Amino acid sequence: MKRLREISVYFLMTVLLCTTTCVYASSDDLVKPEVAKVMGLEGNRVEITFNEELDKTTVEDISNYTIFEKYGSKEQLQVLEAELDDTKTKVIITTEKQKSYILYDIYISGIADLSGNVMDNNHKVFIGLDSDNIVHHKDFDIVSVNPLTNKKIKVTFNKKINKYSAENLTNYIIKEKYGVKPVLKVIDAELDSTGYVVTLTTEELRGSILYSIVINNLMDPSEKIFREVDALFVGVSSPVEFVVENVECTSNDTVEITFNFELNEQTIHNMSYYEIGKKYGDKQKVEVFSATLSSDSKKIILKTDVLEPNYLYELKAQNVISVWGNVLEPVTKCFVGR
Repeated sequence: MKRLREISVYFLMTVLLCTTTCVYASSDDLVKPEVAKVMGLEGNRVEITFNEELDKTTVEDISNYTIFEKYGSKEQLQVLEAELDDTKTKVIITTEKQKSYILYDIYISGIADLSGNVMDNNHKVFIGLDSDNIVHHKDFDIVSVNPLTNKKIKVTFNKKINKYSAENLTNYIIKEKYGVKPVLKVIDAELDSTGYVVTLTTEELRGSILYSIVINNLMDPSEKIFREVDALFVGVSSPVEFVVENVECTSNDTVEITFNFELNEQTIHNMSYYEIGKKYGDKQKVEVFSATLSSDSKKIILKTDVLEPNYLYELKAQNVISVWGNVLEPVTKCFVGR
């Protein structure tokens, strides 16, 4: 009888232990994997990035991927191979020959994470690439990245950009250079009328933090594809744009520029940041000798060559920096000489 009791107790403990273990395992990860990014690569390949590590069997099952041309004939593109990389978060798909510059729809389903959670069906768009028509970094670059506010970034390129590719949010990745915070979501992208400048609306930036922006798969108006370019910029914390509110001639050799924010005094003394000339007529340039900051730190006081009374002058200013870290975009304002 004693032996029977011991066996019963042992059996009960084993059942309890297994039950506890199973409950813990099943509750450890209940979050489904999600697609973070899809990007066309050279050599008829497509890179899909997920937000967590994946189950190798499901991710390398090519039946989980279906690709069609987005427009036109909507012909299906056959998937030949799928290979999970060492990070277990990226899969490289090899397809039959892709058509250059064609937009493709890719439908992804059935992918599981390491805990067995299966993703929801997902649909993304990518651009088919032709290696012979890719413009590399040396030919195409970012001229400047200027945060206008804590949620708006202006990116200027050295070449004109195709509107569709410029406004495709999946082409942009922004994250802290040294921090551990996740990728900053890009909410909107708008190409300006010149074709050189894209304004991005993002999640909130942090002031004085160094950020990295990586941009892929932009096209020029002739539909040549620009591969990856990147740049660094410093985030700002101000919720509104840094602007010139007023320009006034206060004497025949003094011009005051009023801003909506206090200024970083160290950035105002470069005379190349200011240009003054007559609006009409000979448009002769007026020399600017010095720049000082007002007591409230919101005005730059320029000492200039003699200004003629009642003439309309034009001031061009740029690059001074606010105490929030905003860099002044090039601005032109008119004023009347005294």
